[in-house]
Amino acid sequence: MVDKYELIRTTADNIGIPKITCEAIIDEFFSEIRRNLVQGNDINIGNFLTFRVKEYPPRRGYNILTGQVDTFPATKVVKCKLSPSIKNAVKARG
Repeated sequence: MVDKYELIRTTADNIGIPKITCEAIIDEFFSEIRRNLVQGNDINIGNFLTFRVKEYPPRRGYNILTGQVDTFPATKVVKCKLSPSIKNAVKARG
């Protein structure tokens, strides 16, 4: 698994910038994604992936702990979908 710091190190080395500068760029990139998702905006990073904020309305359901029918509140979740080019590249690698 590649962690954030490995990503920073390899990216900084590949493009020839200081690691501290690269870390600031990557941190800002992730902060901007986070800000937009919190605002409810979808994010499409072309030929890579798409983030969507999906809203689910309140619903009635059965609470298995109490045995009663309860109303569950509305909720929002973030969905992530890889682009077909990434999916195909991973499949091709086997």
